[in-house]
Amino acid sequence: MKRILVSALVFMFVLPAALVQAEPVQEFNVQLKDVRPDGRYTIVFTANSFDTSGQPPPLLTSNAVRFAAGVNIKKQFLTRDYNCNVGKLRDALLNASEPGYFFKRLDNLPATYKRVRDQLDAAQRKVVETCIRSQIGSGSVVVDARTVGIGDPLPAKLYLYLSKPQVKGASSSFGIFAVLDESRESVRALGSLATLKLVFSTDLFNEPSEDGLFGYRMVLPTGSGLRISVAELKVTAPGITRTTVKKRCLTRRKGKCVKSKATTTRDFWLTQPTCPASGQVTFRSDYGYETGLATEKTIQVPCPRFQQ
Repeated sequence: MKRILVSALVFMFVLPAALVQAEPVQEFNVQLKDVRPDGRYTIVFTANSFDTSGQPPPLLTSNAVRFAAGVNIKKQFLTRDYNCNVGKLRDALLNASEPGYFFKRLDNLPATYKRVRDQLDAAQRKVVETCIRSQIGSGSVVVDARTVGIGDPLPAKLYLYLSKPQVKGASSSFGIFAVLDESRESVRALGSLATLKLVFSTDLFNEPSEDGLFGYRMVLPTGSGLRISVAELKVTAPGITRTTVKKRCLTRRKGKCVKSKATTTRDFWLTQPTCPASGQVTFRSDYGYETGLATEKTIQVPCPRFQQ
C-alpha cells in the first residue's frame, strides 16, 4: 500500500513538473525542386518533433501548415475524377489476395492493379483507377510511441492522394494511407498489430492571409489523443500531371488524312507560388499543446525559376 501511495505522489508532483520544465521542439522544412519551365515542380516536406527532456513531447492538440500564397489546386483537378476514397482503396486491396508485404502493393499501384484487377468488382476497379490518377506523392514516417508501451520506434510508409473535402468549409483534402513497414524487425515484433493499416485525411482551407504571405491552411492529424511524437517524417509530392495529345490533320487525300501533327500538352495540378520582392516564398507551421503552449515555425524558400 505504501509503495502504491509513493508511486501516486511521484505521478502527481514529479511528472507535471517535468512537463512544465521540458520544452517541446517542432522542426519542419519545405523544399521546392525539379522545377520545370512549364510550371511543374515537386514539393518535399520534412518534419520531426522532440522534447528537450528526452521524453516524448506533450500532447499535440493542433497542428496546421500555411502554404505560400499562390499555391492553389487548379479547379480542373477538383472533380470526381481526382477524388480518391482512401478507405475504399484499402478495402479493395485487402480483398485482393496477393503475397508479400502490403506496402509494396502501394509502392507501384498501377502495376498492382494490373495483377489483381480480375479479383475486383466494377466498383472496386473504379476506386483503384481513380486513386491511381489522384496520387500526389509518398513518404515515410518514424513514430515514437513509448507512452503507449511500444519501446522501439515504429517506421511506416505513407501514400498521399487528392481527395474529397472531409469537413465543411474545406476546399480540398489529401487522403493519406499509412502502412507499418512490416519488413522491419521492430514492426514484426508487434504481432497482429504489425498489419495495421490506417487511413485519414488532411483538409485544406483556402484562407489567404492579410499580409499576402499565405494561401492554403492545411490541418494535420494530432495523434487522436495519444502522446506520441514524430521522430522523422519525409513526404515527396511530385503531384499530378494530366497529359493530353491532340492530332491535327495537315494533308488529306481522297477524304483520308495522310499527314497529321500531334500536339502534347501537360497540365500540372498546382499553380505557381507568388514571388514577392524579397525573392523568398514563406511557409509556416503552427502547433498547440495540452499544456496551453502555442508555437510557430516559419521558413523561407527561394522562389522557383519558372519560364515567364
